[in-house]
Formats: sequence, structure tokens, C-alpha cells
Amino acid sequence: MRTLTRRLLPGVASVSSVLAGACLTLAMLGLVATAALRYVFGGSWPWLDDLQHWTLAWTTFLGAAALGLRNDHIAMDALSGSLPPRARRVLDLLGTLVCLACALLLCWLGWVSLDIAASYDQRSVSGTFPSWIGQAAVPVGCLLMALTLTHHAGRLMRHGADEPEPEAGPAAGQPHEETPQ
Repeated sequence: MRTLTRRLLPGVASVSSVLAGACLTLAMLGLVATAALRYVFGGSWPWLDDLQHWTLAWTTFLGAAALGLRNDHIAMDALSGSLPPRARRVLDLLGTLVCLACALLLCWLGWVSLDIAASYDQRSVSGTFPSWIGQAAVPVGCLLMALTLTHHAGRLMRHGADEPEPEAGPAAGQPHEETPQ
């Protein structure tokens, strides 16, 4: 199981990163197109606003999932940096479990919202697309975050916060230190 997780999660993180980058690129292109249409040609395509909102939502949730595997989320380490290693590990595990609970709750709530939107055939603001397309970012991204947080919690319980995972490295989605030149 560990080998499968070690191989699968870095792939999930890589795909999430690429998709988040593609969504951000689409959002930026949509913004440029919207500005050009509005200020140069005096018109607009309302569906471009939907595209921008949804791609930013997908960027946020897919990017968060990719960051979760590398444990690169924003963290305040003023307290944990002054703690002994064992207390730092317990604090990291507690924080990871709280984040996991939040991700699972958001995944469930996102699924409920998605189900309601689909069952009532809710449409986007422009009326062009079904709204579940954008709303799906929440449960999908939170499920991916829950997977990476579960992996991180298991790693903390097995190896501790300060010890590297055996046979892991940059190829497995782990951060690496750069050598000084």
C-alpha cells in the first residue's frame, strides 16, 4: 500500500499542479479577452465571466491539493520552531488532522451543493453553462487535499516531522534542498 501511495500521490500532485496552472492561464486569457472586448470593441461575451470565476476556483482547489503533498501550505512556525522535536511532531500531526477534518467537511458540503445545483439544473450567471461545473472544484479539490493530508498524517505517525520518508525524494513529490554554488 505504501508503494502505491508513494507512486500515486506524486502523480496526483503533478496532475493537480499542471491543471491548476492551465486553469490560471485560462483565467488570465479570459480576463484579457474580456477587457479587449469591453474597451476596444464595446461589447462582451458574458460566458467569459463564468469562465474566469470557475477557473480561479479550480486553480485554488487543485493548487491546494498539490501543495498538500509537499506540505507547502502557508504555516506559522514561530511557536513550533521553538518546541522540542517530539512536541513539534505532535503539533504538526494535530494541525494536519484539523486540516483533514476541514477538508472532509468541505468535500461533503461541496458535494451536497453540487447535488442541489445538478438536481435543480442551476445555470451559471450568464445562463450558458450548468453551475455544477464550477462548483465541482470544491469537492474534487477537497477530496484530493484529504488524500494528501491523510498521507502526510501517516508519514508523521511513522517517521516523525524531522525525518525524511524512506526512498522518497524530489521525484516522489518531496521538496529538495538546493546545493549552494
